Amino acid sequence: MLAFLNFLFSGLLVALILGQAVYVALYLRMRRRAVYASSDWTPPASIILCVRGRDPTLTHCLRGIARQDYPDFELVAVFDSREDPGFRVVEEFRAQASIPVRIVVIPAFSGKCGMKCEALIAAMESLDPRRTVVAMIDADSVAAPNWLREMIASLADQSVGAVTGDRWFEPNGSLASTVRAVWNAAAIVQMNLYRIAWGGSLAMRRETIERLRILDIWRTTFCEDTVLIDLFREEGLQVARPRTAVVFNRESIAWRNLHFWIARQLLTVRLHNRKWPLVFAHGILVGLTLLSCFGFLVLDMALGQSQLAALTATSLLLAILINFVLVGLIARENTEVLRGQGQISGPPSMAKHWFGWLVAIPLTQIVHFCATLRAFRMKYVIWRGIEYRVDKHGVEIVRYRPFVDRNAPAVEDISLH
Repeated sequence: MLAFLNFLFSGLLVALILGQAVYVALYLRMRRRAVYASSDWTPPASIILCVRGRDPTLTHCLRGIARQDYPDFELVAVFDSREDPGFRVVEEFRAQASIPVRIVVIPAFSGKCGMKCEALIAAMESLDPRRTVVAMIDADSVAAPNWLREMIASLADQSVGAVTGDRWFEPNGSLASTVRAVWNAAAIVQMNLYRIAWGGSLAMRRETIERLRILDIWRTTFCEDTVLIDLFREEGLQVARPRTAVVFNRESIAWRNLHFWIARQLLTVRLHNRKWPLVFAHGILVGLTLLSCFGFLVLDMALGQSQLAALTATSLLLAILINFVLVGLIARENTEVLRGQGQISGPPSMAKHWFGWLVAIPLTQIVHFCATLRAFRMKYVIWRGIEYRVDKHGVEIVRYRPFVDRNAPAVEDISLH
């Protein structure tokens, strides 16, 4: 029986890794076909930046926005409180910036959706009618100078409902940050293949937002992005993803925050996207298989079953090495774009810290397994210091307070249950 179980789980592990190789191959083919949409269409635009807390890269994010190669755009920075530690940073930036900067404070919020959705609604309702295109970026991301132009170029095609991009983490060498970078690399593949938009780099025409009543949808959702693809599919609209729309993130993360950060990412898929069963099944199956193989390896060695131990160890080593190659291909695809934008110089993190990335791969799959289970049963979550209750009936803020710590970066996501 032990031999059968060893063969079964070792074979299943290799089969899953080969399936992941197919996914990555499809992703790479899709990316190389996603060429830059050449267009001279440059309508007046607004970039919406939702700020809560002073992200370590907030200043870099603002500088990236200021250097956009686009003829007519404004920055709209949205806060839920003037007490926010990022408020003064944006005010100082506005005093020196060469671009129009407006600061919006949410006048009142319903407590029935995520605070970012509240911020986006307040920003949209404050826009000048002549601003016919809106783009959104997260405060922890740094955009290349051509980011806005290339995002909006794809919107010239009326069959495109939204244009989105991908986030790429370049960790500083810490293992927790490397695990997040590996997880994000795998998430990029799923988001591309499942056409899931990312709100940290997203552009839409105002006409589309108004016609589809997206603001009304945001009034009842936890997040703004994962809900869009099903809506656009019903309307026959596409979500475009230009190959060059990669946004750089330099922030690090602590171990105590990593698991909850991943769980919150998965929670947004559970709440708002029909692909959740596939995402859930993949996370559970890969995690259980990997943990089972590690368990059988320990058991085989304890029982002196050297041949079975060698079989299981070989399948584990093969799986880790194949995954390392797959992550390397994803990393090369994204770092090539960032290098072309001048955002990366010198060897990327995976080349400099290859052993850390190798170790991080099985750790990532185990952390992802645990985070998937947590996202499945999560009913309460803290996001940026605000406590939410989430269930099939909707979203509700159960505890709110302004972000007032002026000496600390933004609070990471912490799941309560």
